[in-house]
Amino acid sequence: MAFACQTALGIVTERYGYAALAATMLVLVWVVGRRTTRSHTTVAPDALRVQGVVRQVTIPWGGISSVAETSAWSPTQTVMLTTDEGKQLRTDVPDSLREEFVSYARSHGMHDASDQTSPEAK
Repeated sequence: MAFACQTALGIVTERYGYAALAATMLVLVWVVGRRTTRSHTTVAPDALRVQGVVRQVTIPWGGISSVAETSAWSPTQTVMLTTDEGKQLRTDVPDSLREEFVSYARSHGMHDASDQTSPEAK
């Protein structure tokens, strides 16, 4: 297998030059990066579970301190959470469902630290 890869790389660089080899490597890095940064989010009544490539994180709803805003420059348009420990956690919940996610999380015990509403205003 290694010989076949080495031979293929030699043919590509000989025929098309190092620019083609660099472009191929960039595409491979991008594809591998996209596959390894994906997560799967399970919303349950007791906790939120985010299954990444390597590990699974389970956060009780009370352990979420805020739901971050996504900007147009974010790499993915999905909901990003901040835990009580200050860790950022990306979910695969689309940003278009952000408001529904926040209301569900609040109804199940999320304390939103970014909510600056005073007790008098309530």
